[in-house]
Amino acid sequence: MQTVTFVILACILVAHVEGRGSDVMKCFCQDKGVNRVNRRLLTRLEIHAPSSYCPRLEIVIFLNTGAKVCLNPESQMAKNMVTKARRNRSASHDPSKAAGHEEEKLKTLY
Repeated sequence: MQTVTFVILACILVAHVEGRGSDVMKCFCQDKGVNRVNRRLLTRLEIHAPSSYCPRLEIVIFLNTGAKVCLNPESQMAKNMVTKARRNRSASHDPSKAAGHEEEKLKTLY
């Protein structure tokens, strides 16, 4: 009887622990994303560096329609936007303080 009780409690504990995984933050972008977006629709750009909850670089574009779209970080458009955002950021900050300190999240109006 005690063995059956122990097995049932162990199963409940395992189910509870596995169910908690849904509380963990995950990547916003579920796939690679689009390669191009019409620049007229773009209102804001967010660059999320790899972190403990998402191991890959994510580029999220906010459209004037209110939608959020993931941009493929490997695309030429994304590379150009990241370069421009970093250039704008370094121009607006003191370069001696910004050197070597990448922000986890860089927000730039585009």
